[in-house]
Amino acid sequence: MKRVLWLTLALALFLAACGEGADEEPADVMDDEEDEEEAVADEDEDDDPDEDVEPEDLGGEEGDIVIDFWHGLGGDDEIFIEEELAQAYSEETDGVVVNAQNRGTYEEVLDQSVSAAGTDQAPHIAQLYEIGTQIARDSGIFAPIHELDQEGAIDPDDYIPAVSSYYTDETGGLYSAPWNSSNPIMMVNRDIFEEAGLDPDDPPQRFGEIMDACDDIIAETDLDGCFGMPIHAWFFEQMVANQGGLLANNENGRDGRADEVLLDSPEGVAVMEWWQEMDEEGYWINSGAREDWDDPRTLMADGQIAMSVDSTASTRAYQDSLEELDNELGTAFLPIPDDAERHGTVIGGASLYVLEDQPEEEIAAAMEFINWLSEPEQDKAWHQATGYFPVRTESREELEGEGWFDENPNFGTALDQLEETEVSPATQGAVMGQFPQIRSIVLDAAEAAMFEGLDPAEALEASKQDADSVLQEYNADVE
Repeated sequence: MKRVLWLTLALALFLAACGEGADEEPADVMDDEEDEEEAVADEDEDDDPDEDVEPEDLGGEEGDIVIDFWHGLGGDDEIFIEEELAQAYSEETDGVVVNAQNRGTYEEVLDQSVSAAGTDQAPHIAQLYEIGTQIARDSGIFAPIHELDQEGAIDPDDYIPAVSSYYTDETGGLYSAPWNSSNPIMMVNRDIFEEAGLDPDDPPQRFGEIMDACDDIIAETDLDGCFGMPIHAWFFEQMVANQGGLLANNENGRDGRADEVLLDSPEGVAVMEWWQEMDEEGYWINSGAREDWDDPRTLMADGQIAMSVDSTASTRAYQDSLEELDNELGTAFLPIPDDAERHGTVIGGASLYVLEDQPEEEIAAAMEFINWLSEPEQDKAWHQATGYFPVRTESREELEGEGWFDENPNFGTALDQLEETEVSPATQGAVMGQFPQIRSIVLDAAEAAMFEGLDPAEALEASKQDADSVLQEYNADVE
């Protein structure tokens, strides 16, 4: 029965990739898309990722347990995973070595994990993006972390609540282990703000305030625009949640399986109206391409914009690029509509899943590695190297005690925003099937509103119908 479900979900993922918007990069951010693109580019075509790896190949000894860890991060993050995490753990742990493999994008990691399940090629650990949660649970191939963790080493109460709440199931236990987590913040070029007569210590917090700041920046500097952000559904979702709005029915799929997507909610319309106005007024400089993460980062690095909404995982990249201009980075919370109350943001990024049907001693070894990853020493190092959150409360407390955030305040903004987030179905985020395809449908509405002049409410209503159809078809296949 499980094999039938695996095949059904593998087919669903394939059809989603081949359907409308299939030529777009699968979504996460996260947090993350730039790493996904680097991951694909960094793959050595001469290597067979499915070739059996012996413990000796990883510096171990004959008879050691090999833990296969599939992830979707490239570039510097991939190097850190292999050298500072997998290799370090293998060297300090007797009898276990970790084989960390970059398997492409997040969606490819999910697809390959579903396809490999039940075979001797299946990994022990898979890093899956947050929008794959429903598909992962429906697949039946992953064991809930709280069922495997008999000793209670991976306790939801040890994590920052806004992080753990996304990955807990109906039992209140963790279904998967939080790892690389992020949320969106606003990056600010402090020097341009000062040139325009604006206070970089008091950056705009609301949609209207950003537009007013853009008027000042364009009037007082040589810039033609002022703002950047990838055209990505993740930011739409975040801005809806920040108003307390839901993306799906049944409390965002947390009180029952979601079977309706609430794209045309008042919160959604408010976001899309702002996107349209920002583009029409020329404030928002963009390439017009979907999910173009490089565009705002390049514009900021070249000094062509003063503000950019992006993932906290890119904080170091922004900071380093502005330093090359002899400019200074500032950061602020994700902006909200003028008349809205701030509720907070949803966790982006990915978590770690353990595949079932593996030898007991190998699953135990995989769980020990997952727990080690989130211990304060590794958790803090991962945050400092990347900008992803330290996911455990103890890690944050140690960083504060060490003065890290005093010396690096831009790394603390996203955590402050996270701490102020009200945990609710809205800020826990939606759990629903075919989420990647639904994100593509959201971008259909964005393009219609921004580039074709369609009324945002009408654009979202049309996309809602498409999204509902996709979701209901998925539910019919798995229920």
